Amino acid sequence: MSKSIVITGAPSAAGSFTDAASRSAAAIRQAGLAPALERCGLEVTSRADLPVFPFRDDPEHPTCRNVPLVVEAIRATVGEVADALPGGFVLMLGGDCSLLPAVVGGLRRHVGGPVGLVFLDAHGDLNTPQTTPSGRVAGMALALALGHGQRELLEAAGEAPLVEPQRVALLGFRDLDPGERRLVEGGVGLALGAHDIVRAGPAQATAQALRLVEDVPFVVHLDLDIVDASEMLTQVPPAGGRGLTREQLSSVLRGLLSSPQASALCLTGFDPDRDRDGHMARDVVELLSGVLTAAA
Repeated sequence: MSKSIVITGAPSAAGSFTDAASRSAAAIRQAGLAPALERCGLEVTSRADLPVFPFRDDPEHPTCRNVPLVVEAIRATVGEVADALPGGFVLMLGGDCSLLPAVVGGLRRHVGGPVGLVFLDAHGDLNTPQTTPSGRVAGMALALALGHGQRELLEAAGEAPLVEPQRVALLGFRDLDPGERRLVEGGVGLALGAHDIVRAGPAQATAQALRLVEDVPFVVHLDLDIVDASEMLTQVPPAGGRGLTREQLSSVLRGLLSSPQASALCLTGFDPDRDRDGHMARDVVELLSGVLTAAA
């Protein structure tokens, strides 16, 4: 990855379960992200966050909620990522996971060709309107990137599929809905659950992922719920099963971002409403500054 870091934000909760995600980017910035990166010797450009795209319950559309606003958020984020990439490695502060297709679409627009994706998340985010238990688009993010889902959402980020299945590595999942299992088992190039990474070790998991994506520019998606709730509680209730430790996650991120093809990191899963004293935001800043400095 480049030593030049471009920080931008898409404060969207349009695809989420609450409005908290719309405040995540501001909270992480206020915890001192840019100064921390600069103290580590990185060249930082801070772009203004996009407008807020708020949460809306939308009970009238129970299988795919709040679609018009999610479409707006995706379109705006595609353009923002494409505009930011000439300045260096893009650190996109979410926002909920429905931004993922936009970040992948923005990179694809920028490079004008194939891209890759490493998806770090406790969940698969592989639901569609036919399988979803909630109707929240955040739970459909990876499916959309792979070309599965509602037409308006697919078209918002660019030509589907945004990324070919053989160039997608799904790492660290531990909480899958029944309808997601088919795509996990046969719809991506690599699928390693949290227990697989712990058993094999972060270095081996990272090497397997890089073999899929390193021939093209790629995005790393990071939902903080991949970390075990005993170390970083980012959602209530927490994802089922045992997650990665912060050190295991850091090791994976350092390996991925050390690749010269690593082009953007999309950060999601931070809930500022449960961080009354700001210590969780400072922990996130410490995590990001550590891995980005080591990788640059």
